[in-house]
Amino acid sequence: MIEKKIIKTIYRQQKAKLLLKNYVDSNFNTSAPAGQNINKTVFQFWDNRNDEVPYIVDLSITSVKKFAPDWNHVILNLHNIHNYLDLPGFLFDKLSRDDNAFNLTFFSDIIRVALLQQYGGLWIDATVLLTKKFKYFSTLPLFFSFYRDLKPRNYKDWINYNHNYFSWNPLHEVRLLNSILWSTKNYPLWKILYDSLTTYWKENDYPPDYFMFQILFEIIIEEIPEALIAWVHTEDISPHVLQKYFYDLNFPLDQLDPICFHKLTYLPKPKPNTLGYRYIIKNELVSHLSHCTNL
Repeated sequence: MIEKKIIKTIYRQQKAKLLLKNYVDSNFNTSAPAGQNINKTVFQFWDNRNDEVPYIVDLSITSVKKFAPDWNHVILNLHNIHNYLDLPGFLFDKLSRDDNAFNLTFFSDIIRVALLQQYGGLWIDATVLLTKKFKYFSTLPLFFSFYRDLKPRNYKDWINYNHNYFSWNPLHEVRLLNSILWSTKNYPLWKILYDSLTTYWKENDYPPDYFMFQILFEIIIEEIPEALIAWVHTEDISPHVLQKYFYDLNFPLDQLDPICFHKLTYLPKPKPNTLGYRYIIKNELVSHLSHCTNL
């Protein structure tokens, strides 16, 4: 059964790739130097359309404040985004449509590349938990991300966990974790992605694939490799370990110690003795097991 699902996923991705190639300008001039200044700003986006904030989002935002206290922390929403970016009006028009085809997920794809292009810094999704202070970005090259690496011994477990995202098939186009991105400003990749995404959404109302950002990224790797100057990446499994075993009662807590970033989803609150519960207590974020605060 899972094999059939994988084949369908790859077929859908390859079909989307053929379409999205039309929106990547392979003649893009990448000669402009990337900015060298380090911008110690963490950008997140959360638009609170109702009074209650999901506890994972609240946990994420609080963890950034706790473990990146010397960084500027910018939380964007639809009300304040105009203070940071000048985005095309048609994007907001599409957001207001009833069909929700262009939703906040796709909108945030555009936001992150625009912010990194203009300012540089660190983009973290509002579902990412930070559990260590990080200092190594000041010594990294121009662009850092988590990206698919060699097969681990338990790779089949990860495919079974989420075959839409995890695969080591060479035709599988989703390899980049775009929830955590670090870059200096004016990095060439971001302008290409911004132009590709905005042009696509100007001409289309529906996405070719949920992971169109990652598919565009793979097209750029193939057609404009010079856009990824001094790109450093590491495997993308470790940021997903906490998510995968969040409700596990037996997963060893110390195996999470080396991991700084944890990509979560809108998970229900963990019960006592689960990995998620134990890890939140260990990182002194225990109050978030019982309540959420408004932004």
